[in-house]
Amino acid sequence: MKTCYNSEAMNPRKPTEEEKKELVTCVLFNDYGSSVSEEDKETVEGHVEDAGIAVFDTYITDSPGYAGKVMVVVWPGDPAFTETYIWDRIYENGKVNIPIRDTRSPAEVPYTTKIRRVKMGTVGEE
Repeated sequence: MKTCYNSEAMNPRKPTEEEKKELVTCVLFNDYGSSVSEEDKETVEGHVEDAGIAVFDTYITDSPGYAGKVMVVVWPGDPAFTETYIWDRIYENGKVNIPIRDTRSPAEVPYTTKIRRVKMGTVGEE
C-alpha cells in the first residue's frame, strides 16, 4: 500500500520553550480574552508544562489543505482533552496561508507565523 503523506512529517518532537510560550499566549487569548490575571497565566503555564505535547514540523495533508507545523496537545486532566494547533502564515500582503503548500522557512520568504487552535477534543467524542 502506497503512503500518501510524507512519512518524515509524522516524526514528532518535543516543543521548544518558545513554542510553549506561544501556546500559553494562545490559550490565554482564547480562554480569557483581555482579562488575564497573573494567577490565570501561572495556571495555564502549569497546564502546558504538565501536558503531553508533540510537534510535527513538516506536516502536509494528503490533499490540498495545509502544509506546515502542527502541535498536538493532550492536556493533563484526561486523555480525551486534546487540542490541535497550527501556525498560520501571514504574508506581507496580509494574506494568510497563501500559497497553501509553501513549506519554505520564514528566512526564505517574507511571512510571520501565529499559532491558533484548530481542533478540540472532548470526552465522549468519536
